[in-house]
Amino acid sequence: MAISNNAPGYSLFTPFDIPKNESDYINFIKTYGLKEAWQFILSYVLEKEDNVSDFIKSENFSYLYELGLAIESKEAKKSSGQYYTPDDVSHIMSTWLRDLSGDCICDVACGTGQLILTYLELIGYDKSRRLIENGNLYLYELDDIALEICKVSIALKYGVDLLDKIKCFPCDFLDKKIVLPENATVISNPPYARIQQISKSWLNTQTLEKTNEYYAVFAEKIIMQSQSAVIISPFSFISSNKFYPLRKVMCDCGNGFIVSFDNVPGNIFNGRKKGIFNSNLSNSV
Repeated sequence: MAISNNAPGYSLFTPFDIPKNESDYINFIKTYGLKEAWQFILSYVLEKEDNVSDFIKSENFSYLYELGLAIESKEAKKSSGQYYTPDDVSHIMSTWLRDLSGDCICDVACGTGQLILTYLELIGYDKSRRLIENGNLYLYELDDIALEICKVSIALKYGVDLLDKIKCFPCDFLDKKIVLPENATVISNPPYARIQQISKSWLNTQTLEKTNEYYAVFAEKIIMQSQSAVIISPFSFISSNKFYPLRKVMCDCGNGFIVSFDNVPGNIFNGRKKGIFNSNLSNSV
């Protein structure tokens, strides 16, 4: 999704259409659809930059997009396996990433950018700008709206002049044609969902055959192609028999460490999420 004031439908909107609160936003999504609405919001925010209301500032983008997904299609959200990484988890993953080697920083399944934005904040404004200017920031995401939200959020914080230097790949990451750059350092919270249909374009591996889980196959490809990586994973993926092929890949690919988070007093993905069907207060078990 390319952002342009000349995009189809842009002329239908005026600044008065910009949502000022959650009720406005819900009606906006229901009226124009998620993609059209966000195309306008991002174009408007890029044009006005800091002169926008707090409600549509980039800090609120992740929450608003998750709400939009729930409004447009609960089923689509459930099948996509999109779970946004909490702030504290993003921070500790970014801290580990900062100490790893590799010239290119890649966020695989970046969503709206919680992980990569936390990492850039951690390394600071100047280092972040240099990383982007040198063409060493890579974003991979199947959801092209979320990817554009991530890209614009980064540009708003580190310079709109860098917008076109952020390397974005709206893609199926598992496709064999998608290859990480040399010296890639990856941070990732992969999609958490069962695979309903295996694509012929994917590499057929033991992990794919035995697990049939997006999370496991994403992790395998990242480990095999990157110089180093920080990935969040459900505990079952490193403990149950089903995920033995993934654990073997992890062991065969060199040094690393695993940190287990206890779920007391709560789970990592804590808090009811928009568009989730059950009434539990968390997404995980």
